[in-house]
Amino acid sequence: MVTITIIRDLRTAVCTMGVFEAVSDKKKGKVTGYTLEPPWRDNRPFESCIPPGVYKGFKRIKGTGKWDYDVIELIGVPGRKNIQLHAGNYPKNTTGCVLLGSERGVNAVWQSKIKLRELIDFCEGEDIQVVIKEIKEVV
Repeated sequence: MVTITIIRDLRTAVCTMGVFEAVSDKKKGKVTGYTLEPPWRDNRPFESCIPPGVYKGFKRIKGTGKWDYDVIELIGVPGRKNIQLHAGNYPKNTTGCVLLGSERGVNAVWQSKIKLRELIDFCEGEDIQVVIKEIKEVV
């Protein structure tokens, strides 16, 4: 199983940012990077990041959703559906999903498609679990 742990470490007026690490119980190595989500707005669909917790995930193949690339979709998010880890750089690129990047800036993540592809490849053939831990710092 691949466990993707997201640690939310910064909240701004327009987004929630964090770091992630993916590790496998079957293979060596890990994938690390940064995350960007909407700010917390009481888990309102299309406006808020999702609650912290442990979620099962699966690889959604390109062409089976709105993206022209593979994404990781979460299962069992309370009051939400179609929550995904996908590519994007800015808060305007997410309506509740988690954006991934190799680098981060002010309210942004960079090299998102590259980092997503790295994570998708790392998860290949394995079950996926996503653990989201709460914000440590509020700005």
